[in-house]
Amino acid sequence: MNIDLSGKTALVTGSTAGIGHAIAKGLAASGASVVINGRGQDKVDAAVRKLEGAGGKVRGIAADVSTAAGCKTLVSALPEVDILITGGELAKSTYEFMQFLVNKTYVPAGQSCGGGGNRTRVR
Repeated sequence: MNIDLSGKTALVTGSTAGIGHAIAKGLAASGASVVINGRGQDKVDAAVRKLEGAGGKVRGIAADVSTAAGCKTLVSALPEVDILITGGELAKSTYEFMQFLVNKTYVPAGQSCGGGGNRTRVR
């Protein structure tokens, strides 16, 4: 399947390794501008280097998204996204934090997340 994500910005939290990194690689290969996220700058930088030349632009933001301070850091550095893939520590965050991240920050007012109404899943 070929998907053209040119002109789209994708944020993948918890993407310095493993499944998150593989998802980021696939998004980059489809032409998206990908933002790698992890808690440590060294790991973020290494993950970005691994994806250079994979397709779209790749950059990284170090922020611990399991904390309110980390969320603020991430949102300040990246105020808008087209594609949000959550992984890593975000999956352990509170429901309220997830609601803030998705509904207050990355989904414009008047639009729903997930189709017919807000459907945010938190494990």
